[in-house]
Amino acid sequence: MKHILLIITFFVCLQRNYGQVKIETIKDSLGIYTEVDVNPSFPGGDNGWKYFLQKNLNPAILAENNAPDGTYTVFVKFIVRKDGTLTDIFCENYPGYGVCEEGLRVIKKSPKWKPGLVNGQPVDARKRQPIFLQIQSGN
Repeated sequence: MKHILLIITFFVCLQRNYGQVKIETIKDSLGIYTEVDVNPSFPGGDNGWKYFLQKNLNPAILAENNAPDGTYTVFVKFIVRKDGTLTDIFCENYPGYGVCEEGLRVIKKSPKWKPGLVNGQPVDARKRQPIFLQIQSGN
């Protein structure tokens, strides 16, 4: 009988800003920043994000959807508003086996994020957050 070992991995895109000021920030046609001085981030940083995923991500989703062994990555895109709320949440890709749906569910469940900053002021900014799920069957 096979035992299923599920491993949740996570990836936090960090772009640290060590006192550097960007010369140019970029807005899209809707006035949402795509490049900022300080990127939006999950409250509590890397450790907060890891803890949140451990508590909220359903590791059984791949087994429940009969996914073959492998690593599945979904890129969830959203806007972090000035007040930290998340809007316009969608999957940039669809790896199958319920991975997109699980990524959306977890992001929608997350608390308010720290907004992006331009010239020290909070702004509406786009965020692209990868979420990795892995399944390995073992004997």
